[in-house]
Amino acid sequence: MRALPEIGVVAETGCRYFREIGFPEPIEMGLVVDKVGTSSIVYRIGLFQGPSEEAAAEGRFVHVYVDNTHGAGSRPVTPIPDVVREAVVRLLPAQA
Repeated sequence: MRALPEIGVVAETGCRYFREIGFPEPIEMGLVVDKVGTSSIVYRIGLFQGPSEEAAAEGRFVHVYVDNTHGAGSRPVTPIPDVVREAVVRLLPAQA
């Protein structure tokens, strides 16, 4: 059972590939939060493989929070739940 009535739905995704990566070599992933808005969060993901410090691929996705108590087809946008906001602000890059 869900603890919160709000859910994050994926509103946007994208990925740019810079070089080939593949199985069976291990892949490392890095995650950063680019922006925390009123009702959305923008994440960036880097995929790394091998000795290079350059990302092999960079992805982006946006979660928009909606009220899930009304059922499919009627989910109004809602502010990010405080417990989620508190967790993701720690992933924002440090301000210079």
